[in-house]
Amino acid sequence: MLPGLLSSPAWRSRTLGVCNSFLPATVSIEQANLGWRQPVSMQGITITEPHALGARQLLSIETVTSTQPLWQMLRGADYDLIIGQPILDCSILPSGQSRLERLTQSAEQYQEYVRAAQRMASARQGLQSHPIDVDRPDRTGPQPQAPSEESLKLLKFSAELHYLNAQVYIADGSLQVPKEVLEVVGDDLHLTAVVGRANVKSSAADMGFDSEAILDAAQHNSGVPVALAVNSEHIGGELSGWREGGKIKLRKPASARLDFTPALAKYCLSKASPLLGDIVGLEEGDTVSLQASPQDMQLPSETVHLRLEPLKLKVGRGQLLGKVLDLVQARDKALSKRHLQAATSAVHVDVTRSGAITTERLDFVIGDPEPGKGVRLVMWGLYDAGSSDMDMVLALPADTLSLLGFKGLNTQAMLPIAVSGSSQQPCVDWTRAYKALATLAIQRKQADAAASGWKTSLLKDVTAAFTKGSKAQDKAEDKRPVRKCKYSAAADADVMAHWSLTFTGIFVLASIIFCGGQKLAPAPSVGHQPGSGPYGRGNYPPTGSPPLTSQLLSFNGTSEFHILQIADIHYVNGSADCENVLPEQKASCSDTNSTSWMTSVLDTEAPDLVVYTGDQVYHDETQNLTAAYLSILEPTVEAGYPFMSTYGNHDCEKEDCRPQLMALDQGSSPNSLSQYGPADLKGIGTYAYTVTGNDGQPAWAIYVIDGGAYRGFGPNGSLFEGYDYINSAQVDWYNQTSRALEASAGRLVPAILFTHIPLPEYDIASTCGLRVHTLLTRAPLRL
Repeated sequence: MLPGLLSSPAWRSRTLGVCNSFLPATVSIEQANLGWRQPVSMQGITITEPHALGARQLLSIETVTSTQPLWQMLRGADYDLIIGQPILDCSILPSGQSRLERLTQSAEQYQEYVRAAQRMASARQGLQSHPIDVDRPDRTGPQPQAPSEESLKLLKFSAELHYLNAQVYIADGSLQVPKEVLEVVGDDLHLTAVVGRANVKSSAADMGFDSEAILDAAQHNSGVPVALAVNSEHIGGELSGWREGGKIKLRKPASARLDFTPALAKYCLSKASPLLGDIVGLEEGDTVSLQASPQDMQLPSETVHLRLEPLKLKVGRGQLLGKVLDLVQARDKALSKRHLQAATSAVHVDVTRSGAITTERLDFVIGDPEPGKGVRLVMWGLYDAGSSDMDMVLALPADTLSLLGFKGLNTQAMLPIAVSGSSQQPCVDWTRAYKALATLAIQRKQADAAASGWKTSLLKDVTAAFTKGSKAQDKAEDKRPVRKCKYSAAADADVMAHWSLTFTGIFVLASIIFCGGQKLAPAPSVGHQPGSGPYGRGNYPPTGSPPLTSQLLSFNGTSEFHILQIADIHYVNGSADCENVLPEQKASCSDTNSTSWMTSVLDTEAPDLVVYTGDQVYHDETQNLTAAYLSILEPTVEAGYPFMSTYGNHDCEKEDCRPQLMALDQGSSPNSLSQYGPADLKGIGTYAYTVTGNDGQPAWAIYVIDGGAYRGFGPNGSLFEGYDYINSAQVDWYNQTSRALEASAGRLVPAILFTHIPLPEYDIASTCGLRVHTLLTRAPLRL
């Protein structure tokens, strides 16, 4: 009876109206001639989205005919079903999901989605929500929309399905696909599928399959054998297995052959790595081989693993590749050409139904692929097809770093560089890359220094004799060899018109800092008690606040601001012997000479600020730390000059007395500007101030950072090898504080940094090698 009802226009409309209320789309049939004893004939079949979702027509079929009546089909007779001129919408939603995939959601989930979308649409239009009536001729809302010619193209499509006793043929069909898909796939897509033992046995061999292997695998697993092949102008692929429990189990990975085209590189390969987006051709052959292994080797699947065979390529010197070659300073003439020879390892990619594309390690060689030649790169990471966002890593392996002079690195070592943006417009933090190379240069220089028996110098100006302790360690520290470069260079900057910042150093360590956020190894954290000053431990403004201000720090109507830096006095008790003086001077020289000279310098220079930058006292030899430290502060306190302090490795030997020293700093004078600093940072004495200009605005920033003492202490109290360093949290603090100052001032404010343990750049600046001068001058540093 039902076939006859569908043949009647009135009954067909009512029947479809009832069915559509339970379906996540609207089905309509323009004409149908159905009956138990006559062949099937239908015209004008369409499936359309609900109005709240845009009423887009997803499928239209011009004709459907059969060679057998319905009754014979149900009895199992062989029959042909011909589907003529179908048009299928294969467009992708902004979320990355296809419209057809959304259509397969359950009716209950879909209806809730429709109702939510309808409420949103009604709210935007200021209308009340109304029920959806798919058969009401005067319904309101958007009418079916034709696909945009700019975004969608028609791909010719045909298919044949041999399913048990049915032979289904799709003729003169079209798929509405994004233009990128058409460019990759080419025209005339044809799909052939066979299901069932008889069909596989008779047809699989003609399709190029091993029919016996398919039949044996299906029989062994008690499943229904399946084989599928797809071919078009640019692609060919196949899979085989068996059907079991609503799933298709694959007997081996699906395989595909793709003709190389610029579109394949631009729209597909670039998703795995933006390095592959610049491919202009293949060195060998003209096809790319691909294998696809779904999760648990069954379809449908949440994840599919793709493997591309290694490629020999011709690549264009695009923006990303060109920058990389500039970064590694590749000077091979073959690498200066517009098109370059390249090769890859196998490409391994995991693709999820949500559109997440995860690329495993991909090795990429530019130039000669022989070991020790060419520029080798490594890349891995994630690409989100839905949002087009990329979160990947481009790494320079050891043999590429050797081009910059980094010899002898572990063969597994890599220098990672973050890559974001999209596959078409990758965004690389080249500033961080240059600074990372500079940091690596520093580490290598320190390693070379340790291997040659000397340690990183403290860059002391030994123009006068000053009191030192008698420790052998200090003597070794003072007698390190001085190494000079074969060239000199200067960097000039117009800091600010008519303003200058000068300072006089006893043992000068200060310099303008560059800290670009390069992560360093974490240093041991030490807990401290809150201080008693206005900004005691835990009371200092939080990270991200601008530097402190003080009425003691200003240009006061002049064009100069003088800073006197005092460092490495190593005061003991007022009677310790001097070092590095003539024999006839020893009898009359003690550490009181240091304080006397400090008094003389203060009188001569009349500074606007005094900065103590560490090793004020020699903790191991002084019997009274408080008395020794106050002796160093006394000349400045008595003269009434503002001062601030940070501490060195000798102020506190084998115990942390920094809180005690900070308490002495803050309690000795109202002119003390020393601060404990943020509670979440390492050490004591990391803080910042601004110097006010004559216009009342910040003219300079002064940063003081506690560089620590030594790397740590062992379980038996012995020191670990090497000095401490400014750690990543302090670098982050500097970056955030300087940016907050720039935001509040409306411009970049010049700055100077004081610390005790010298930055490794000091050693680089005073020695040669590793092309560091080129690296540092290329990097756009934040000064």
